Amino acid sequence: MQFEQIASQVFPYVIGGLAVVNAVIWLWLMIDSRARKTHLADYLFNAVRTVSRQSDLTQSMTIDERINVFMADIRDAVENPSTKEESRVLLDRLMTKDESRIYLKTHAFERWYSVARTFIEIFPLLGIVGTVLAIWAGMSSSGANDADKVTRVVQNFGHSVISTAVGLGAAIAFMFLNSFLEPGFERMLGYADAIRDMVAHAKKKLGLAPWESVELSK
Repeated sequence: MQFEQIASQVFPYVIGGLAVVNAVIWLWLMIDSRARKTHLADYLFNAVRTVSRQSDLTQSMTIDERINVFMADIRDAVENPSTKEESRVLLDRLMTKDESRIYLKTHAFERWYSVARTFIEIFPLLGIVGTVLAIWAGMSSSGANDADKVTRVVQNFGHSVISTAVGLGAAIAFMFLNSFLEPGFERMLGYADAIRDMVAHAKKKLGLAPWESVELSK
């Protein structure tokens, strides 16, 4: 059995294996995103609990809604503080935890999210490659006349259809998954920049230089 024929028969399983790998990546992204948002909500709550004016929370709120409420309370406290000391305490809580929090470092998440989305575009191309291999396996038969080659192409047609179907099926499934998860992922990736902008704005309101730390009065 020639290499091309073996490859055409195995290729649907290769695509299926890559689909499983991509599914694992998406699962990790979902778990990691959920963990980052949970820790971020705890971090913001730790800062906002020093604020005298806080919004009411309900049990039905999602993590994203809680984060948005906490950030709105912090922005309000920065813009209209009850006292300057309250602003300084709030800024200190934000700054002392901002630099060390790993959930604000999103480079690894962004990299793997890009890989997962690239797979969506690759799967249809892999299906086409499987189809080409199946046709090539039939056309490259040594010592066969044209009629035999056509017969072999027809015999390999099943493998080519399977490759195309698996590739398109995987692309469609992950495309729907991405459309469902993308808004939450994009919000999570935007939180880090929003918090750093909020810290910079709070420093500006207190008249501190961008690199200057806060010293609380005891």
